Amino acid sequence: MSSPSYTPPGKREADLRNELSTCLTSHWRYCMAGVLGGIPVGLMLKGTTVTKSLPFIVGGFVGTVADWKTAEIECLPQQKLLNEYLLDNNKEQQRSE
Repeated sequence: MSSPSYTPPGKREADLRNELSTCLTSHWRYCMAGVLGGIPVGLMLKGTTVTKSLPFIVGGFVGTVADWKTAEIECLPQQKLLNEYLLDNNKEQQRSE
């Protein structure tokens, strides 16, 4: 029989934060698609440098917003675990005071 493993409190919080951070920073595909899609459109446009840069900028911005929204949905389980841990830890600290 194996006994349940003990995890120090600081390590558990660090692990949960690391999982959430890894999940959040893994979302970059829509931004990259928006930027890469905006490059040829910007090259085909005639006009000033600002006009040519606009599709690139807008594509990157829209892609970033889509990445944020996707990350918010997909990383929700990790966020909930971290929030629950922090709330439980806070309650324990208040009891000990």
